[in-house]
Amino acid sequence: MRILLLGTRGVGKTTLIHSMYGHFQEGSGFTLDTPDTHTEMLSVYKALRRGRFPDASAHRKEYDLTLSYDGNPIFDFSWIDYQGAIYEDDPLSPVDLQSLESDMKEADAAICFFEQSEYSEENQNFLLTTQNLTSLLVRVSDFMPISFVVTKCDLRPRPFTKQELLAPLSEVVSAIADNEHITGTLVQVSCGRNEWNIDLPLLFILYFGVILRHQNEEQELLARRNELMNRSIFAIFGDWIDSRLSGQSTDYENLNSSISAFNSSLQWRQAAVEQIEKRFEDEISF
Repeated sequence: MRILLLGTRGVGKTTLIHSMYGHFQEGSGFTLDTPDTHTEMLSVYKALRRGRFPDASAHRKEYDLTLSYDGNPIFDFSWIDYQGAIYEDDPLSPVDLQSLESDMKEADAAICFFEQSEYSEENQNFLLTTQNLTSLLVRVSDFMPISFVVTKCDLRPRPFTKQELLAPLSEVVSAIADNEHITGTLVQVSCGRNEWNIDLPLLFILYFGVILRHQNEEQELLARRNELMNRSIFAIFGDWIDSRLSGQSTDYENLNSSISAFNSSLQWRQAAVEQIEKRFEDEISF
């Protein structure tokens, strides 16, 4: 699963990546792991908890992670932290637009960032971001969950109301409404000493990831079972002979083992889905 992160420079993409990673290390239920950058990411997260924020990212960077629930690996996924400088072009250059379109086609989900101080239709950065997003969203042709994130909300005297959150994004929401392949959520977050909602952007996407993987595995098992049922008696007998000579399991035995593993995962997968649904009871989805 590939998750594309989009937003202007300094909006908080890199900060939220490390905050989410550190948060999922400390909690129960969902956990994240990355063998290559674990120490680095935890070091940045600990600095964030002390009020020290990382520098804005100037280059596209990819992070490979594994999601688990109660110690059960669910799937591997990647965060692609996109360089924010491209949003300073009005409109996007043909090269940047082509690069973004390519990444959007390869991505399975996206997290789009807005800074709370710029979250207004009167702000130029906000207008550029929504304009570029809208041009990308109308091209999405496969199912894609997207989290829209308003960052640095601890710097506001009070949280946004739901109406205040939705109003500036009316153009983007309309683009999503016209595209049956996209489902979205809109959340406000803060990182650093005053963590708030930092798990929600990723949980929304993982919710669909868990469900889709479950559906895909179920379809694969059904396809394998149908294939075996349609085999000739000679193919079945040949498979049995080969297995006894090689000491390996037959295709039927392998299938039954896969079905047992799938059935044993149903309980914790359902628990994972229910946990996410509970977290989003009061959040905006569209």
